[in-house]
Amino acid sequence: MSTSSRTRGARLAGALTTAVAAGLGLGLAELAAALVQPRTSPVSLVGAVTIDLTPPPVKDLVIGLLGTADKPFLIGCVLAGTLAITAMIGSGLARTARWASIWIAAVGAIAILAALLRVAVAPSSLVAGLVLAAGGIGALHLLRGLLLRAQEEQADPAAIGGASRRRLLATGAGLGALGALAPLVGRALRPAPQVAPELLAVPEPEVRAPELPEGLDVEGISPLRTPADELYRIDTALVVPGYDPESWRLRIEGMVENPYEITLPELMAMPMVEHDATMLCVSNPVGGDLIGSVLFQGVRVRDLLARAVPLRGADQVLSTSVDGFTAGTPLEALTDDREALIAVAINGEPLSPEHGAPARLFTPGLYGYVGATKWLTTLSVGTYAEQVAYWTTRGWSAKGPVKTSARIDTPRGNGRAELGADGRVAVAGVAWAVHRGVGAVQVQVDDGPWIDAELSEDVNADYWRQWVVRLELAPGEHVLAARAADASGELQSAEVAPPAPNGSQGYHRISVDVRG
Repeated sequence: MSTSSRTRGARLAGALTTAVAAGLGLGLAELAAALVQPRTSPVSLVGAVTIDLTPPPVKDLVIGLLGTADKPFLIGCVLAGTLAITAMIGSGLARTARWASIWIAAVGAIAILAALLRVAVAPSSLVAGLVLAAGGIGALHLLRGLLLRAQEEQADPAAIGGASRRRLLATGAGLGALGALAPLVGRALRPAPQVAPELLAVPEPEVRAPELPEGLDVEGISPLRTPADELYRIDTALVVPGYDPESWRLRIEGMVENPYEITLPELMAMPMVEHDATMLCVSNPVGGDLIGSVLFQGVRVRDLLARAVPLRGADQVLSTSVDGFTAGTPLEALTDDREALIAVAINGEPLSPEHGAPARLFTPGLYGYVGATKWLTTLSVGTYAEQVAYWTTRGWSAKGPVKTSARIDTPRGNGRAELGADGRVAVAGVAWAVHRGVGAVQVQVDDGPWIDAELSEDVNADYWRQWVVRLELAPGEHVLAARAADASGELQSAEVAPPAPNGSQGYHRISVDVRG
C-alpha cells in the first residue's frame, strides 16, 4: 500500500471516530437538557440563532421551497454541518486529539451562547453544554486509544484488523447508537404535566360567531374553514416552547397608567368572543398555502388595554413570546372596532402547543409577523421610534397590512384539467382582502378578457371567500390567471413583488393541459 493510501486511510478513520464522539456528545446534551428543563434543545437553540442571523431573502427562499418542512431541514443542516466540521478536524486524530477536543468543547460553548442569545440563562443550557463537551471529549479519547492500538497491531499503520479492530468497531457502533437514542430517551422520560383541567377548558363565549354558511361544492377547492391540524405553522421556534398553566402570566406594561398582569384563570374568566378570520404569513408566495381561515375564540385586546390606559403618544404594542420573539402591532389596530384577540381556542378547541398555547395574539388584517404572536407573555405599549420588533430589525416592514389576493386551487398548475359532465372546466379557489372584504374575483384565459367568478356567501370582512368559474376550454395548453377586488372595488396589484419586505403580490397564474 502506498504512503498516500495509508495517509488517506488514517485520516478517514480519524474523521469517523471524531464524528462518532461528537454525535455522542450532542445526543447526551439533548438528553440532559430534556431532563433538566423539558422542551429545551441545544441543537434547536443553535438553529434558532441561525434563523435570527439569516437574511430575509434566504429565509424566503427556504420557506418557499420547503414550506412548513423548513424547521426539520434547518435542524438537519445544523447537525450535518457540525458533524462535517468535526470529521474534517478529526482527520488528524491519529497524530493528536488537541484540535478535535478544542472543537468539541467549542460546540458545547456555542450551545450555551445560543441559549444566552435566544432565551436568556437556563439551567438546561448550561448543563447541556457541559455534558456535550465532557461526553464528546471523553468518547473522543476512548476511541482514539482504541484506534491507535488497532493501528499498532498491524504492520501497515493504516490497516485496522484483528481483536483491536473489532473492539474499535463495537465501541464506535455502541457509542453511535447511544448518541442517537439519548434524545429519544429524554423525550420518553419527560414527566407529563399535571394540570388542573379547569385551567385548560375553553369557557363558553359571550359573543358567538354566526353559523358558517355552506361552501361551494367544487372538487379540489379549499374548505371554507381550515381544520386546526392543517393550519400552517411558520415561526422561529424550532422546539415548541413549554409553559406551566399555573404560573403563566400575561403582563401589560410600558406607556400605560396602570401596568398589571393576569393569570390564566383570570384571562379565562374575562368576556370571551368568537370570530371567524383568515390568517396568513408574510412569507406566503403568490398562490401559496401559508394561509388558513379558522374560528378564533378569545378576549378582546382592547378590553385589556383599556384597563391599562395607554398614554398619549403611544402608537405601538410590542408583544413578546416566551421564547423571546417580538412583534410590533399598531396600537390603533388593537383598539379600533376589529376583533383583535388574545386567542385561547381555534375551531372550538384549546390552542395546541404548536399554535401558541395557552394564549396567542391575533390581529385581523395584519400579517402574522406583526399581529399574531404565539406563546404570549407580554404586551408592552410604546412607540415605533423606541421599540423595534424581531423581523423589523431584519428588514421587514413595520406594519404589514395584508394585501388583496386570489389563489387558484383547482385545476392544479402544470397538470391536467378534465372536462366535466357539462363539457366545461371548473376553475376555483379562494380570495382574501382581510379586514376590507372580498367584493369580486375574475379569471382570465390566455390573456383574454376577464370573466367574473361566482362567489361563496360572505362570512365577514376578515374571512376569505371561495369562488368558481366554469369555462368552455378547447383541448390543449392554456394559461389561467385570477385576480380579486376588495369590497370597495379596488383591484389587487398586478405588479409582481416577492414576500420581502411587506408581502408578495401579483396575479396567480397557472398552466393546464385540457383533455377532452
